[in-house]
Amino acid sequence: MTNFIQTITVENRQVDKENYFTIGYSPEIEKSLLCVYISWIAGYERYYQLDDGDLALFESKREEFLKKYEKEIKAYRTERLIGSGALRDYNFSSFA
Repeated sequence: MTNFIQTITVENRQVDKENYFTIGYSPEIEKSLLCVYISWIAGYERYYQLDDGDLALFESKREEFLKKYEKEIKAYRTERLIGSGALRDYNFSSFA
């Protein structure tokens, strides 16, 4: 058995152009995601798991959402990180 998923889709994306991220739901992993755009040698996204109810929080209390996910939006690798488009992001020694 493998935990490899070939393609992750994010449905019902809501875009925050000012902060370079989107949020949405991934049916493949059955989780709500925060997708932060990373501008590096080639652009890619980092995927962070959202807590239950945070899609609604984004819509109703945007400032509270931005405060809660401030580190992730600023591209810090936190314990919420569940995937990335770049292998360099899989060095988790910074969590120690």
